[in-house]
Amino acid sequence: MEDQKLENLLNLALDATEEEREKSVSLDVGYDAENRTWQVIVRHSGALRQLIAQRYPDVSWQITELSGGYAIVDLPRKDMDKLVRMLQVFYVEKPKQLFFSAEAGRRASCLSSLQTGAGALSGAGVLVAVIDSGVDYFHPDFRTEDGRTRIVALWDQSSSSGHAPDGFLQGCEYTQEQIDAALATGSREQGYALVPEQDLSGHGTAVLGIAAGNGRASGGAGEPFISREACDTAEGRLSADDGIDAGCGIYNTKSRTDGDAGCSQSQLRERLWFSSWKHASGNVSGSDGKSLEEHICDRDGE
Repeated sequence: MEDQKLENLLNLALDATEEEREKSVSLDVGYDAENRTWQVIVRHSGALRQLIAQRYPDVSWQITELSGGYAIVDLPRKDMDKLVRMLQVFYVEKPKQLFFSAEAGRRASCLSSLQTGAGALSGAGVLVAVIDSGVDYFHPDFRTEDGRTRIVALWDQSSSSGHAPDGFLQGCEYTQEQIDAALATGSREQGYALVPEQDLSGHGTAVLGIAAGNGRASGGAGEPFISREACDTAEGRLSADDGIDAGCGIYNTKSRTDGDAGCSQSQLRERLWFSSWKHASGNVSGSDGKSLEEHICDRDGE
């Protein structure tokens, strides 16, 4: 199947044999071999779910509508041409495999000059969202002086149990109240029974610490932790040495390795300023801001 509405990589994946896809790092991403369905990212106009129901009442596609004219659709391979034929569908691409990449330090990012002198930026009132590998919510940098969490919510997109955020089908979202209850148990073992979220690689914890850590454990020295794929938001302000201090809130979303559905809009509505970090990378797109995933990240930050 060759169609200009389909991303080149998606066209290639659809034309590849099952054996070829299994040998590829990127072609198999988004394909569910058990159900023989593809998950794709769609740029569209109008109410996509309603439009599909009107035009194709017999299909059983799974549709997750995002804001700004984007959606995630799970559908059989044989139905791909039906999706593409819709006039309201502008472009379709497949999710990408994400990889961890090294982060430049504070000085290389010129943060020091922005945080000193007259007009220094503090980050107060900013909601920071980091799409990464998860977070160690027991870490002191993400807790207030009285031990409560600074994390507004945590969305584990890799989880197959629990309740997803409103409007989404995948993952499990934990509220600030649930995280506080887990912390109040006093031990990780009992806390994980309530909120079973762990950052096994540490990459997400490191990234969130840089962006929103209050320095309680790191000493405010900008010392990175290590963390994993997730979307985190912290309330606080940027300290002179590290991330965001006591005035910012944190929303954590652990994404799957085959991409992410974005950040839960319900958690972002009441925030005046929003910053979205996606600290995982791949080598199957141009990283020039033109892919649908990059457009969605730009939209979430607006």
